[in-house]
Amino acid sequence: MNCSRTLFRIRFSVFLLIVTAVVAYSGSFFNEFTFDDHMVLIYNHYIKNFANLPRLFTDDYFIVSKERTFRPIAPLTLFFEYQLFGFKPFYYHVVSVVMHLINSLLIFRLLIIVRHGVSAAFLAGLMFLIQPAISEVTFNMSYMEDLWGLLFFLIPFVLYFSFYGRHRVWMFVVMHACYFLSLMSKEMGIFFPAVIGLVSWAYYGEKLIDRKKVLRVYLPGFITAALYLYIRFFVIYLPEKAAPYPEGGIFVTLINIPRILFHYISLLFYPIILTADYEFALYGSPLRLPVLLCFAGTALLIYSLFKLPVRLAVWVLFFLIHFAPISTIYPFGNTIAERYLYFSAMGFAVFAGILIGDIFLPRLKTDHRKKVYCNVSIYGITFIFIILMIRLIVRGYDWKDDDHLWTAIERSVPKNFKNKATFLVNFGNVHLSKGDYQKAMKYYLAARDLNPYNTGVYNNLGIVYMRQGHYELAKSEFIQALSIDPQFLDTYFSLGNLYLLQNNLNAAEELMRKVLEIDPQNVQAYTNLGVIMSRRGSHQQSIDNMMRILRIDPKNENAYVNCAYAYSEMKDYKKAEMILQSGIHEIPGSTIIRISLAQLYLIMTDYKTALDTIMPVVAENPNDSAALAVQGGIYFRMGDYDNAQAGLLKSLSMNPEQPSAWYIMGIIYAETGKKNLARAAWEKSLSYNPNQPHIHDYLKNLE
Repeated sequence: MNCSRTLFRIRFSVFLLIVTAVVAYSGSFFNEFTFDDHMVLIYNHYIKNFANLPRLFTDDYFIVSKERTFRPIAPLTLFFEYQLFGFKPFYYHVVSVVMHLINSLLIFRLLIIVRHGVSAAFLAGLMFLIQPAISEVTFNMSYMEDLWGLLFFLIPFVLYFSFYGRHRVWMFVVMHACYFLSLMSKEMGIFFPAVIGLVSWAYYGEKLIDRKKVLRVYLPGFITAALYLYIRFFVIYLPEKAAPYPEGGIFVTLINIPRILFHYISLLFYPIILTADYEFALYGSPLRLPVLLCFAGTALLIYSLFKLPVRLAVWVLFFLIHFAPISTIYPFGNTIAERYLYFSAMGFAVFAGILIGDIFLPRLKTDHRKKVYCNVSIYGITFIFIILMIRLIVRGYDWKDDDHLWTAIERSVPKNFKNKATFLVNFGNVHLSKGDYQKAMKYYLAARDLNPYNTGVYNNLGIVYMRQGHYELAKSEFIQALSIDPQFLDTYFSLGNLYLLQNNLNAAEELMRKVLEIDPQNVQAYTNLGVIMSRRGSHQQSIDNMMRILRIDPKNENAYVNCAYAYSEMKDYKKAEMILQSGIHEIPGSTIIRISLAQLYLIMTDYKTALDTIMPVVAENPNDSAALAVQGGIYFRMGDYDNAQAGLLKSLSMNPEQPSAWYIMGIIYAETGKKNLARAAWEKSLSYNPNQPHIHDYLKNLE
């Protein structure tokens, strides 16, 4: 009877964890890609072509993955996800949540296996599942390495204790294979053999070191770790200078480690102020009160290891062991990041689950004199978990898109947190995306003052100047960025775009050739070369470039569009139509290719087919500024100025940087007698693309 009741409680607990995950995270399923997702996923053309996958295991890894350390499992996942889902963020978010849920269920399973109560196991799994302090690992696709790292850490952990006392050779093979995969996901799993030994000692009274453990766990684990470290530091590595210690050297780092420890602990207990990036001021004197208090707290924490029940103490030790790599004893750039807590948070969750579920509540229940106190405690604990869940849901909304993310940070973090270059750059990016160049400039200049060697800041400043029409200022910023980092490809493209605006095709081509010297398979460079060839009238060369891109990346939408454009410039409309139709066949539902097909029919003066092609696109994407602009252009050609104006104005309200849309609006205004509005529209068009001599003629005629 008791066995069947326990089995029911286990199954019901699993059901509750799954339901909780759906309730807590379902809102995030509809979030966009945010923060580092753009660099690692959206703007990373390499993942679009499965032929690039083997390059993850060569020196090209850092180019293909956009990462700075060798962690191939997460980029490998993104390759497969892109092949399955394209760039539909819903599915990526679902995958991340499912992985986090599996990790929570494995924690639950582990505690059941080592004979903790169902309540303790459930509370531990629940605490880990809804902990807001580690939620960015789930909300941001580029942090997937933490999910994989812990998953491959927990699988052999659960396997080892599931077969405790009846181990087989196959089990150890699987165990160490998973350990290797955990390391290939993220190096945080490197303590796995030590943790196995500690938990075996704590739960089964085993010696920490004996012959069987050495031969089955420690020695194979040491060989696995050594193999990983050899690959990581000698085979596939990025030769760059290590991050420096702060001013004052390692001494300053050491006296601040307890402060870092208690900052992380405070995030787990009080996850209210959360942010995608942290500024953590290091104190230079050990006599500062916060430093002394944190040293005292650390001493008390270590003392507790000897006073707590061993089954609790081992999880405090688990937390501290996995804090060691993120303590900045070895500097790696960031001092604090929520995602660094993912492994340590497991120790915290298990400690809390055992303390509440196996010690605190059972003692209250057995003391009938404290029945009221027991009920109040249960309600209080339930309330705490509800608050954590609400905070998690709100945090998911913060990650809805970049605008929400950085607006929330700007609103909520302390002022001194904003004195960090990465904060300021991202605040600037939010305003740049809104077209608020003055505010973007303010943040970028402040970031440059804080970090005058940040290439991204100079690149973004150049983009602002370029969009404002200050081309020489833009050029100087781009050149400054390249003087700091001659291999910063983003700036090559920014400067290339500037040269294209100035019609300096030779200089633009030279830059793209340099990009290809750095990265011979860079699709964007080939795309830009194709555009340059078309601008020169060498349309066949442009087509050859685009075909080369399609051999590298058969799902490159821009290649189909640019190839069709070159054919249309050669008046070969049939081939242009064929290439676009083949693109739609290769990438069903592609918005950009269908828009281009509608534009082609517009050029061919087949207005009805053009309208029939664009209408479904607008229906599916009512806020797509490009689709609305093309629809407006078709109505304009058909003489329907009312519908044309409605579509164009809606498009321009979402994206004002469309010179052709402003040009058409100018014609509509001119033909309806609104000369001042026509002049304003044409001047706006010229501000975005000055290479339009026909508009200058129209402006003269207005006078």
